[in-house]
Amino acid sequence: MNTIIITGIVSLFAATATGGQVTWHIVLGLEHAGDEAVRCAVEDLQETGGEMGLDFVTAQDSEPPLDVNRIVVGDEARNRITATYVERGTLNTASFSTSEGYAIHTQHEGGTRTIVVAGASVIGDVYGLYWIWDRLRVHKDMPDINVLREPAMGVRLGAAWGRNAYGGSTREQMRIALRNSFNWVSGPAILDLTPWSSEPEAEENAHNRVAARALIAYAHSLHMRYYSFANAFTYHPSVLEEYGATLSPCDPRFWDAVQEKYRRLLQSLPELDGISLCNDDISGFWGGYLPFDVTREAPECDWSYVKRFHTFVSKVHDVVVGEFGKTYFHFTWGLRDHEVHCQPEVFRAIFTDHIPTDNLYLMPKITRGDRWWHQPYNATFNQTAHDTIVLFETMNYYESGGANIFPTFSGQYFQRGLQTFLMPEDSNVRGAAALAGAARDAWGTNSAYSYVLYRLMWEPDAPMAEIARDFCAIHFGPEAAEYMAQIYMMSPSAYKYG
Repeated sequence: MNTIIITGIVSLFAATATGGQVTWHIVLGLEHAGDEAVRCAVEDLQETGGEMGLDFVTAQDSEPPLDVNRIVVGDEARNRITATYVERGTLNTASFSTSEGYAIHTQHEGGTRTIVVAGASVIGDVYGLYWIWDRLRVHKDMPDINVLREPAMGVRLGAAWGRNAYGGSTREQMRIALRNSFNWVSGPAILDLTPWSSEPEAEENAHNRVAARALIAYAHSLHMRYYSFANAFTYHPSVLEEYGATLSPCDPRFWDAVQEKYRRLLQSLPELDGISLCNDDISGFWGGYLPFDVTREAPECDWSYVKRFHTFVSKVHDVVVGEFGKTYFHFTWGLRDHEVHCQPEVFRAIFTDHIPTDNLYLMPKITRGDRWWHQPYNATFNQTAHDTIVLFETMNYYESGGANIFPTFSGQYFQRGLQTFLMPEDSNVRGAAALAGAARDAWGTNSAYSYVLYRLMWEPDAPMAEIARDFCAIHFGPEAAEYMAQIYMMSPSAYKYG
């Protein structure tokens, strides 16, 4: 048993350089001009650096500052200074398998340093700047950085539930998502965007789509994609009336109405990049909208659970992917142990080869059941040829969001699960999703959860003690980080066993 006694914790924040601020010039190329993600990253560096005695100013590679500390942004194709280093042979270029990767090199020149951030693209440059931002927060000063990083998870998604979107509801949410390197964020619910043939829903949703277009445009400016969520099947009665449909999977007109819902959504909002649906635990409806459990209700229809589920996914895929070329995420969460979320054989029976794999991502939770500790990992990963996303939910020993007790640190549990799913050589895991996230930068459970996922999405095998230590250095200072990290990592056992 480990016992830690702390008699005093001193948060050590960065000391400014003797005699005043230390200036760093962020040298940008022409391609970075006007890029919103670059602007956000620079602004975050300036704000954080200012608290630590570091003054970040921008410059252009056409008139580069000399004999000063510099962060040179862009590879040799996007920045003239980088190109000069490559021509001289003092900097080797890296090759990447994704446009989101980056390399960072530190060069000492006389009494100054040049840190080159050479991304595979502009968004790679941005992620590199945010790694510098992260290191700055950890060390409270500018360290030498020499790394080559690519995200292990190609899809990094802010998940959604009911009427609640994570990551894409506001511009500020999207800036937080950018800091955490999400490349998919969720916005208004599908029910609030679909053009229904009824009032007041039609007029309300027309206004909602105007607001959504502005949010989508901003997400795209940050190199993110944008989607909307719905519990399925939720609907307005008007769509059934138009098709003369009954609430029965045995009624062909019912499936026409289902497809029309998503067709109208994407016709009226072509800017949307995709949708996410879940067939169970239907709680996302309000006002004049109603729920129908496609997989269980209408007992007069003799279709099996598997056939109902399979048909629903096929019909939606035909429209979302087949007609519009969008992305379809299906959250396979369910409340029953004998169904799709928990049983590999049921999962395989639903997601057969007859369901196409293109632009479809299946999202089981990391856990077999709901979000509580000390339960088996989900066994439905790596069962079919379909790509999967591991969905992570905040995990703690208290349900109340207002509880004011010590955080629960989920890092070890999350990491071991992700490593398990990635272990097969032909693993079908392509990404990770965070259901909920940190609305503010703090030391609590949600913030720790968000930071752990940010790190694991890039490096699933990174030492968890190092991740915990970095998180604690950010929030408690470097001197206290080692002790606090040990406490955080013991919190799950402490809450379970006392």
